[in-house]
Amino acid sequence: MTRVLLLTLIAVVSNALWLGEVCLVKGWAGLRWLDGFNWSSIPISVLVAVACVVVLPKLRRNARPSLFVVLMSALTLATFALTRYILMSLMGRTYFVTGELSSHAATAVLLLILCGLALSFGVVLLAARFLAPLAGWTVICVALAVLLALPLAVGSIAIVPAINGATDAIHAVKMGYPVFWAVFLVPLALRAGVSKDLADSER
Repeated sequence: MTRVLLLTLIAVVSNALWLGEVCLVKGWAGLRWLDGFNWSSIPISVLVAVACVVVLPKLRRNARPSLFVVLMSALTLATFALTRYILMSLMGRTYFVTGELSSHAATAVLLLILCGLALSFGVVLLAARFLAPLAGWTVICVALAVLLALPLAVGSIAIVPAINGATDAIHAVKMGYPVFWAVFLVPLALRAGVSKDLADSER
């Protein structure tokens, strides 16, 4: 119970960092929040890695949580930066003007899927190597956690609207709701994959 409360707190702080940058640094109006890199992603990447360490019930005897935090933070930040670049490259493209899925947009969607899969595999490999033994299906749990962050964010903004009262998907991202859900769900997905039998064999 204590771990879940701490995880929730880390997720809330991560969300607050994102929203704080949007409101206080970039400015809420229009699409100003997309101007320049979202620097709050750096501490958020560290926090999600720390959350993964915090939520696991047991670590192996030769665990290296500090190294895990460094490597996972780098992986998460790199994935965010690449994902952001791909999404920004779509801005103003034919798809957003006509609604037709151009070859560029289709390629971008494929790259986004590959980014999500690469992040999921990377997180599981790092956790299995430096934290605790994990079952092979853990990567499916992590991939689902990453995938569910956006629809849960859209559901969240329907309950808690944006500052200006908007309830669309863009404002859900602007409010940082996907950040909250990703930081909350990914560590839980790792925890679900900890194999008791494998853990016992590590003792």
